[in-house]
Amino acid sequence: MKVTAEIEMSKVNFFRSMFELSLEHLMWFGKFGQDSDKDITDYITAIESYNDFDFRNVARALKEIDSLIPRKSYGGDNPNNGQKAYEVGVGRESSPVIYIRIYEFDYGQKIINDVDVAKIKDIMVSIGKADEVDSEVVEHGQEMRELKIRFWWD
Repeated sequence: MKVTAEIEMSKVNFFRSMFELSLEHLMWFGKFGQDSDKDITDYITAIESYNDFDFRNVARALKEIDSLIPRKSYGGDNPNNGQKAYEVGVGRESSPVIYIRIYEFDYGQKIINDVDVAKIKDIMVSIGKADEVDSEVVEHGQEMRELKIRFWWD
């Protein structure tokens, strides 16, 4: 298991270097239903503390936010049932930034309602101590839209 520990440490060092050396970048985790909790945790842990960003508070906020966003459900015994219905982007826009991106493929079936979006924003401000929170909806054709929530620490 020594090799696994060395790889994990190498990954954390990569995230730390990325954050320290690049003032503008964003890495997305959780695309295509990947379970990426470990990578997200490694990245925010690598940032440690920066202005009001503290990795412990942010990790706690992300865990609470995760419980608000329903899992994917395709009906029946579909093997993709239960996957996360969102992706997380972590990076830097001069200061730390985190995005949550949710795709909705059928307007009649909203994955998340406006009340829960407001709760998500409040959690990241109250627990994660984000300085700025905003969101936007981008429509991609007739059947798909993207909800993007941005959290930024200065």
